[in-house]
Amino acid sequence: MKKQPVLWYFVLAFVFTYCISFLAASKFIPAWLGSLFIFGPIIAALIVSAALGGWTVIKQLLKKILAWRVGIQWYLFVFLFPVIARLFAVGIDILLGSGTSIFKFKVCKLSGCQSIAPAHHLVCN
Repeated sequence: MKKQPVLWYFVLAFVFTYCISFLAASKFIPAWLGSLFIFGPIIAALIVSAALGGWTVIKQLLKKILAWRVGIQWYLFVFLFPVIARLFAVGIDILLGSGTSIFKFKVCKLSGCQSIAPAHHLVCN
C-alpha cells in the first residue's frame, strides 16, 4: 500500500461505497445504514493514511479536512440558499395557481419502508 497509495485509495473508496450501497439495495442491511455509503471515500482516506504513517498522518489529514478556508458568509450561503430557492419556487408555484396542494403530505409504504413526502412527489398504491 505504501508504494501506490493513490491506487489503493481509489480501490478502497469504490469498494466501500459500492459494497455498502449494494448491501442496502439488496436489503441485507437497513436503508438508514445504507446511506453511510457516502463515507466510503473518507474511510478509504483514513485507512490509507494509517498505513502510510499512523496517527500522525491521520491527525494531519483531519486538520486539513476540518480547516475553514472561506469566510462564514459562504457557509451560510451554502446552507441557506437551497432553502431560500425552494421557498421561492413554492411561492412562484402558488402565485401561478397551483394552490396549496404542495403543502399536503402523504405517508406511503414504498418498497418496504414508510416515507413522508409532498403529495406531488409520490405515487401511492
